[in-house]
This record gives sequence, structure tokens and C-alpha cells, in this order.
Amino acid sequence: MAGTLMSVEGVTMEFGGLRALSDVNIDIKEGEIFGLIGPNGAGKTTLFNCITGVYAPTRGKVGFSGGAITGKRPDQIVELGVCRTFQQIRLFPNMTAMENVFIGVDARHHTSIFGAMFRSPRHHREEKEGEEKALELLEYCGIRKFANDLAKNLSYGDQRRLEIARALGTKPRLLLLDEPAAGMNPAEKNGLRDLVRKIRDSGVTVLLIEHDMKVVMGLSDRVAVLDHGERIAFGKPEEVQKDPKVVEAYLGAGAGGNAGQKTAPGGNGSTEATGA
Repeated sequence: MAGTLMSVEGVTMEFGGLRALSDVNIDIKEGEIFGLIGPNGAGKTTLFNCITGVYAPTRGKVGFSGGAITGKRPDQIVELGVCRTFQQIRLFPNMTAMENVFIGVDARHHTSIFGAMFRSPRHHREEKEGEEKALELLEYCGIRKFANDLAKNLSYGDQRRLEIARALGTKPRLLLLDEPAAGMNPAEKNGLRDLVRKIRDSGVTVLLIEHDMKVVMGLSDRVAVLDHGERIAFGKPEEVQKDPKVVEAYLGAGAGGNAGQKTAPGGNGSTEATGA
């Protein structure tokens, strides 16, 4: 069995008097696709933010590849090999697709400010290699034909692919995808599933948040479920979707309350809630 690439140990996140996460524990194996699901407001994006350095957990720690990353800055965590996309697309809309991906690739370059200012040979070489790599990643993600188009002119689904291409430019060992299928039509979702599997097969471990249960259950090797900031289930998709706690979290207890307003894991529909 593959070793643990990332561990989340007892992570608690409090904002004033609000506890968004409570003693969350998960481990992610190298080479797997790991799904993180839960109803609206369960704490999924908050956990992503703790992993990627946006927040420092109130308690607990996050380990990656044998070392602690708790308290490190987001750029330091990217440098170690952890990169993410966002629930709300964060592209540079007035830059081309290639320029957006180049920014991701450039995060791995080592030319000094002095070298960049005076256009040193190393800077020229890295710039050329970066442009070639950006085009390669656009091809890999199926959007090479849009290389010279402004990001804002791409379809929503292609903007999602562009964000993934930019993240891949940082050469991650662990790629975190925050609702990558949001806003996609069924054909685009099928293409996304193929892309995520291809990324995993290339050696990149994937952690994804996804409200579309058909997508996440069909992709994930293992799944963790959060509800009100607590982990309520953990295991293989077919086990998790039958867990009474998970069914209750999505459908509500009994016939009243929120029953019918959410989609049960493994159902044919998808929960389209946008919160974390």
C-alpha cells in the first residue's frame, strides 16, 4: 500500500466564538484521488485553507511528505509541492490562457530580481522554457487552441481547465481541487473526470471537494465526510454513501426539516450548494 503523503491531525479552526472545524483527522495516500464532501457549511473549504496556509489552525497540525507544514506561508507550501484551485475561479481575466499558465510555471523559476531586470541569459532560458511548458500544459488539459485568447473569453468549463493547468505548472505532488465541476454541463463533467484520472495516473495525488455526488463517488478511491466541522465518516465511497450519519447529514433526520432539499450521496442528482 502507498505511504501517507499528507496527514491532518486534530485540526480545529475557530473564528472568534465560531468553531468551523473540530478535531479533524484524515490521511491521504500517495497516488490516490481523495474526496472531501459534506453539506453546505460543513467546513470543507476551511480545511483546504488550513492545508494551504491561508489559515493557521487554532489547534492541530498538517503534515506533508514527512514534514510539518502548519504555519507556513501559502507560497512556501506551493514550493513544497501542494497547489490548489478555488471554488470561485481566480484567473487573470485580461491575460491570455498561456500567460495565466506561465505564472504557475514561473513559480518554480529561480532567476533573481536582478537577473530578471537585466534580462540575464538564465532569465531568457527560463522564460523560453516556461512558455513551452505552458503550451504543453494547455495541450494536456485540452485547451491548447485557446493559448492566445484572453482568459475571460473562455467558456466557464474551459476556465476551470485553465485553472487546473496553471496549478499543474507549479509541479505539485498534491493537487487540491475545490469544486472543479461547478457550473459544468454533463459533457464537460465527463471530460473533467477523464482529466482528473489522467493527472492521478501521471503521479500527482488529488484531493477534491465536489458537490456533485456522481462525480466525486465515481472518481474517489476514498472519501471523508464533514458535517458542522466534524468528520462523521471516512472510507471507500460505497461504504460512506451507506453510512446512516452521512444520509442524515444530507437528507436531515426524519421526513421534515431539510429533507428533500439536498441530494443523498450516491444519488442521481447533485447538490449545487456553493458554501463550504
